[in-house]
Amino acid sequence: MSPFHAWNDKPIYIVWRGSDKSPIDPLHPALVSSNAQDPATWLPWELASEYARALGAGYGVGVVIHEGSGLLCVDLDKCIEDGAVSGLAVSMVREARRMCPDVYVEYSMSGKGLHIIGPYSGPPPPHRNKNKELKMELYSKERYIALTGNLLGPL
Repeated sequence: MSPFHAWNDKPIYIVWRGSDKSPIDPLHPALVSSNAQDPATWLPWELASEYARALGAGYGVGVVIHEGSGLLCVDLDKCIEDGAVSGLAVSMVREARRMCPDVYVEYSMSGKGLHIIGPYSGPPPPHRNKNKELKMELYSKERYIALTGNLLGPL
């Protein structure tokens, strides 16, 4: 089951490969990377997961944040040091979970950042709103997030 239960059957997932998280066409994995923003490459959760499992180590599933998806992602970089989550990140995760109990929070690929992914309603917030000082970006369209499945537990 997808981490975004309401989106299990929606084609908003892609398969990625390697440490650079290149999106691929799972039917032709040896070919050049595919375009994560091309709806023709999007799959439902189960199919994307099956392809990634069948392709083996080094492949994974990503979620496509696109206009109309109803999802957004807060990407917090370098908010974990020596296994401890920064105070700001703890506050942001707690507030996100208070506002939306279905929010999905996972460690990023580096293990030093967090992805806070969840639904929103109303007009989308500005895309790629970046705060360099806080090492944080907000994505509301034209982005895919390589999911790790390494969930952040209760804080």
